[in-house]
Amino acid sequence: MTRARYSHLVGILGSSNAGKTCLLTSLYLQACHGLLRPEFRFAGSLTLQGFELRARKLRTWTNGSMPDQFADHTVLADPRSPAFVHMALDRPGRPGGQGRVELLLADLPGEWSSQLINQASTAKRFDFLARADALVIVVEGPRLAFDSTRHAELMNLRHLLRRLADDVGVDAHAPLVLVASKCDELNMIVPPALAEAEGYARDLGFFPAIVPTASFSRRPERVPNGQGVIDVVHAILKGLPPILEQTPPLQIQKPFRSFWQHRDW
Repeated sequence: MTRARYSHLVGILGSSNAGKTCLLTSLYLQACHGLLRPEFRFAGSLTLQGFELRARKLRTWTNGSMPDQFADHTVLADPRSPAFVHMALDRPGRPGGQGRVELLLADLPGEWSSQLINQASTAKRFDFLARADALVIVVEGPRLAFDSTRHAELMNLRHLLRRLADDVGVDAHAPLVLVASKCDELNMIVPPALAEAEGYARDLGFFPAIVPTASFSRRPERVPNGQGVIDVVHAILKGLPPILEQTPPLQIQKPFRSFWQHRDW
């Protein structure tokens, strides 16, 4: 697939229960039902079975009640290699096929992020992020908002950002999106602690964007299901350089980053 056309690889990190898989599943279900229009149209996926497996708990509710757990925790067949799901989106109105976007979205166990925070030696398994076009870090909004958990959650986020910068060597020019999940519990108000993390990320050289989300709302009368999820996609694409999508490869004078850096110029 990557030989056929440029594919945007997006690393998605966060602790267990942060909402990474729910974010992916919500995006998939909205795309399937045409809820991303008019900005995007679902153009297919090479991992439909993977998305469906992640969405199976949302297909049937017992007695009409919302399940306590929306998605199973990610378990990799090979604990040393990352897993990806694929989604293609079309942006109507763009000429010459420039509107099509191929997304390779990493679905990693939360334990990977926790182990990276605690052990720099685990950074090797994140080598694939050297190819990443964007990075998404998902944190639980309520844990950043409540006094009892805010300090620990903020410190973990700071450590994760430091590990990515120093030990993994993520390119600071890649778009970084800090996603506050489960914000339906906060009426979509961004926890102030996330602004502190944003400032820390900027000190490390990143250019972060903050997006509050409610992948599956427990208060749909106040906050619709899926609110903010499409904003994550917008934040990813907004941060990408136009040359990756609009300029033929042989006309690029100075490679920006990621996949172009691996070509023999």
